[in-house]
Amino acid sequence: MCDAFIRAGAKTTLVQPAPPTDAGHRLAAFYGLSHPPKVAAGFAPKLPGRMLMFGLSACLRHACRRHSLIYTRSISVAYVAARLGYNVAIEMHEPLWGDKPNDRKRFEKLIQARAFTSLVVISEKLADWYAETCPALAGRIIVAHDGADPVTKPASPLDLKGDFRIGYTGHLYPGKGMELIAAIAPLLPDAQLHVVGGRPEDISYWQDELAKVGTGENITFHGHRPHSEVAGYIEAMDIVLAPYLRFVQGLGGKGRNLSDWMSPLKLFEYMGHGKAIVCSDLPVLREVLTDGVNARLANPDAPEEWVSAIRALHSSPETRVALGARARVDFVEKYSWDRRAEHILDGLRMARTPAAEVSRGQP
Repeated sequence: MCDAFIRAGAKTTLVQPAPPTDAGHRLAAFYGLSHPPKVAAGFAPKLPGRMLMFGLSACLRHACRRHSLIYTRSISVAYVAARLGYNVAIEMHEPLWGDKPNDRKRFEKLIQARAFTSLVVISEKLADWYAETCPALAGRIIVAHDGADPVTKPASPLDLKGDFRIGYTGHLYPGKGMELIAAIAPLLPDAQLHVVGGRPEDISYWQDELAKVGTGENITFHGHRPHSEVAGYIEAMDIVLAPYLRFVQGLGGKGRNLSDWMSPLKLFEYMGHGKAIVCSDLPVLREVLTDGVNARLANPDAPEEWVSAIRALHSSPETRVALGARARVDFVEKYSWDRRAEHILDGLRMARTPAAEVSRGQP
């Protein structure tokens, strides 16, 4: 998003704790960015209230001009910025959970502050939750689904095992979909499933689980790869999977279900590559995908539906091409990082005009 904000014409500084001297170039290399971001240091000691101190240092050191805007996903940073009178926008990817009373109190004070500009959320479902829970946000919610970089020059596909390759990229946290992959793999002996991502301990767990039941011969684990290398794996796939369960756990776990609100990055990466997608049929994902138009949707509780959808696509290359082509058109029109950055910046400019009301939805 820093890269996209820069391309959209916004002078952008990324503030992070104790960055190395060449942080901008390291980030550009790892993520394949077109513009190495300007990176500045913030003070975040390992003490209680560290994010409050980080927000204070970020504002005082790097946002000295009053027309600057602090854009953050930290409630503590946003709260401090608003108290100091800086224009501030916060992006949220989940509801305010009940086990964080300090965050809730700070958020309530934040949205009442004169300096507060907008709340950015990643799905209509999440926007509805905030609109109902916090009426003071009326007219100040921007819905911006997550995104990906456009594939202007397709990466050279990697030479991967198998004549018919099914791919998954992403973490292996509970609910992300390895459970479904393990269930469908034995039912698709003529396909090779490639899993790109996952911590070593997660991969070991699933290899052990598959070995216990005597399956997994047609699953290849590639482990975590730098973001800039993932495109080569996606290009090599005939079909790509987004097999989310009805309960999805993110980083850190804590029993929170993300499946009602999420906007998965991998979905937009798949779309940008123009790949045929088989995805879980969940309400929040229907904000982006339509069954039989730009993807095939299947019941996450019914592995046989996934096998049927995959076999149908296996036997019809024309359908795979058509679904992938439409997915790519939708991606270019709505879901690239550039489109997301432009949409957010337009909303922020409108929000800073007193009579304006930020529109919900994609432009």
